[in-house]
Amino acid sequence: MRSYGQFCPLAQAVEVLGERWTLLVMRELLAGSTRFVEIAQGLPRISKSVLTDRLHELHEAKIVERVEEGQGGKVRWELTDAGRALRPVVEGIGVWSQQHLQRPVVETELDVGLLMWDIRRWVRAEQLGPEPVVVKFHFPDGPEAQRTYWLVRRDGEVELCLSNPMIEADATVWSDLRTFTDVWIGRRGLADALASGAVRVEGGAVARRFPSWIGLSPFAPYGDAADQPA
Repeated sequence: MRSYGQFCPLAQAVEVLGERWTLLVMRELLAGSTRFVEIAQGLPRISKSVLTDRLHELHEAKIVERVEEGQGGKVRWELTDAGRALRPVVEGIGVWSQQHLQRPVVETELDVGLLMWDIRRWVRAEQLGPEPVVVKFHFPDGPEAQRTYWLVRRDGEVELCLSNPMIEADATVWSDLRTFTDVWIGRRGLADALASGAVRVEGGAVARRFPSWIGLSPFAPYGDAADQPA
């Protein structure tokens, strides 16, 4: 960990949090991920070695604790009080970016896997209706092996599947990747995308309830579309 050689508390905090990937690791932990594989799922371009280093640095700073489970060697990473106290800081940076930075999402940043992982964890599962529920998402312009995903709600959990769960879908969502990414992060209104046909939802009751269960990124309310009429 590099030192700025300053007594300033901000400088000391940046020594811990300013390393590449660290704040994004915190984003994943604050969103509820505790397993290494879960954290990595939300950070698809991080290497295993860098993620390991960042977790150990946060552990040394007493921001996370390493909890071993049983005899199987499984480990989960839990936020300490100091880690949970970072929530308004991390969320505040995202809100600031939406309100003041407003940098367009470039083509190389579009990532269907990351988008679907985010959708899975923020979906309003209670609005989906009685279990089991299957929702199919199709992105025709996505990478060939990643054009179709399924969200499956059963046993109180929402699972993300890249292979067909062999259960008939209750709803199917169609969109190009750019459009749904813009909707998800609040750069385009969901109502506008549905009305224009840029996002299509087919099916029965689950499809009709789509706006109530899809959720959106926690930063969407601060995006360009926030002031658009519903």
